[in-house]
Amino acid sequence: MSQDKRQYPRIEVPMPVIVSHTEKGSLELITADVCDGGVFLKADNTQLLPVGTQVTLQVKAGLLAGDNPPLLNAVIVRTTSEGMGLKFL
Repeated sequence: MSQDKRQYPRIEVPMPVIVSHTEKGSLELITADVCDGGVFLKADNTQLLPVGTQVTLQVKAGLLAGDNPPLLNAVIVRTTSEGMGLKFL
């Protein structure tokens, strides 16, 4: 039996986010779960970014109050066949 060693509890919250990188452009992906320390994004193999890549996340406009949802800096910490895990910076 494996033990969950996660520091923060995860909450399943599917919502569209924009992932931006200065060289790789922008991707619109869907969150699988979020926590205080990061987020897991659903992505196929063509959308995966290398571990260590720093990106900016933004909830797609219109989902939150206001026209400009905040930008969050994050780094890719793991990838799987289902997507990628990001740690907030």
